[in-house]
Amino acid sequence: MELNMNIDNVHHTVKKIYEENELRNLSDFHSVSKKDIMQKVSRYFQIDLYLTDRLDSNESNNLGNQYRIFISSNKPFNDQWQDFAFFIGCILLDKYHDSGTSESLTNSMDTARIFSFEFCAPYFLIKELQEMQEEYIDNYSKVLVLMNVFDINYYFATKRLTFLRYQKFKEQST
Repeated sequence: MELNMNIDNVHHTVKKIYEENELRNLSDFHSVSKKDIMQKVSRYFQIDLYLTDRLDSNESNNLGNQYRIFISSNKPFNDQWQDFAFFIGCILLDKYHDSGTSESLTNSMDTARIFSFEFCAPYFLIKELQEMQEEYIDNYSKVLVLMNVFDINYYFATKRLTFLRYQKFKEQST
């Protein structure tokens, strides 16, 4: 898979990843556990994934050109899911980064953060949720829907909702 990821096209990258792993709609997404999704995506990109109770925090590294993600089973699952998505974003940016570009580390970290929002609650799946399309539903209710449907925490859901507004704005302006 060829990746050219930036903040404005991260939803296309995530959709490709999900489709390559046979997750094409909300029903597919809910038919597979998030741990299985983590394992499938890790295998797809040849990243070693370790789910362990020996760590207090989640981390990733690259030793000898082999990427690894360590996820602590001591943390709440939504933290594991969200951290996994962030680390995948960081790794993909590192693996597929065009060294000829001048993208700063800060921009890369922002893109990885946006990738994690998109990976955990993909735009193409959110568009299937009627509750997210209704203008009369308040933001707090939308945050609760995101939390419940996508197994993300409150803070993460509020950030995802903010980026969702940006995505809708970009979509309407094109």
